[in-house]
Amino acid sequence: MYKKIIFVFLTVFTTNVYGQSLIGKTFFSSGPEIEESYSFTEERFTYNFDVFFSDPNFKQKIDSYFYEIKYEDKIPYIYYWNEENKKEKNLILFNDDYIFIFDSDKTNNFLEPINFYALCTGKYTTNAKGDTIINGVYNRKYSSTLKEKDYEYCLDDENSISPWVPDLKKDKNPNITFNIILGARKIILVNGFVNRDKPYLFEQNARVKNVEVIFRNSETKEISVKQVVLEDTPNPQYIFIPENIKVDEIEIRIVDSYKGSKYDDVAISYIGY
Repeated sequence: MYKKIIFVFLTVFTTNVYGQSLIGKTFFSSGPEIEESYSFTEERFTYNFDVFFSDPNFKQKIDSYFYEIKYEDKIPYIYYWNEENKKEKNLILFNDDYIFIFDSDKTNNFLEPINFYALCTGKYTTNAKGDTIINGVYNRKYSSTLKEKDYEYCLDDENSISPWVPDLKKDKNPNITFNIILGARKIILVNGFVNRDKPYLFEQNARVKNVEVIFRNSETKEISVKQVVLEDTPNPQYIFIPENIKVDEIEIRIVDSYKGSKYDDVAISYIGY
């Protein structure tokens, strides 16, 4: 006999992610010996890099850039330039607490995972020096994955965008199951097919709308169920973990989706915590 606790309720993300602003926010990441941050005003952002050890040859790095955020097919990019007017463009995903800054190397095939590093404001995270800002889920199990030629659409490593696309011709109830560490407070999810070089793939493919999330404790066999409505945005959003049980396994079942303009395939580009 095992204990079973089921709480079913609806969570709707009412925040307009497109209306969120970087103005006045500082996102940071710190390690045992270094700290870096991005601070945003209305027109500029400042990058600060510092170290916590004595090195007579090291000078604290502080750079300031003009910037603007532009959306291309709902995908946000940051355009930035310094006084020398050398303009750069890069994919950037953000919400009220996290910012994902992506690798600018475009030499790889567009299907290869896009690496990013995460910084936070600390609103939902307690980040001591050396703590990881974001963690990747592990022991991922898919109900199906779409395969095209030699490529399989599935999630990749901890800090990279690599869309999972279920094979809807064979799979009428797509789901993914994965493990997290006990004590995690939330899941961080990037919805839809996000690609740095082909932003139009986000709207051409379907995005997840309604999901059923099953939270499990593998030791006590306790279960909690949540119905969640996701926003139609590529920016990071949350699925909060119930506080009534200690969760180490989560299953996300796709129930419904936002229709793609060209394809029926539905995608999730990142899951972490």
